[in-house]
Amino acid sequence: MIHSPLKLLVGLGNPDAHLLKTRHNVGFWFVDQFAETISQQFKLVKKYESEIIELEEKNLNILKPMNYINNSGVAIQKFIKQSSINANQILVIYDDLDLKVGQIRLKKGGSSGGHNGLNSIISECGSKDFWRLRIGIGKPIAKEETVNYVLGKPSLADTEIIYESFNKILINFDDILKGNFSKVMNLFNQRSEKDGV
Repeated sequence: MIHSPLKLLVGLGNPDAHLLKTRHNVGFWFVDQFAETISQQFKLVKKYESEIIELEEKNLNILKPMNYINNSGVAIQKFIKQSSINANQILVIYDDLDLKVGQIRLKKGGSSGGHNGLNSIISECGSKDFWRLRIGIGKPIAKEETVNYVLGKPSLADTEIIYESFNKILINFDDILKGNFSKVMNLFNQRSEKDGV
């Protein structure tokens, strides 16, 4: 089943320089990697509180909210309000504690899973029906260490695993952009359960 092509990619992260290499910025890392593969650079657009790449030939925008993860829905709502973009044409890329490092899951809708960035998007945009690309960062042994963990930097080995997962996504990214989600979900959601990809 082919769905509507995507019109907006959103990578979640925190803009402070000292937070750029932390686990919570995996969404930023991914869209930066995608931008590099298509030889594009983000530009700050103050009215949307975001760094944005506009790909007119693909009718696609890539957005990095600059107002911190916990308020990322504010920037997204401002953008889609001016762009006539529906929730089902949005893909949000973010870190996930409940997945092993480098695991990939693609899904549409559902709860926030406790992710404050998703809580903000759902609240500000009034819908849960956007697509989510979850990239695993693992979790700490002690729950009380969660904040320090997501705002901490992964090991070099874990960073390499995460970037390997980006490459696997990008190989199949045309299918995602075109709305051929079933093919990609079959590939990643099943594989990640079997072998930790």
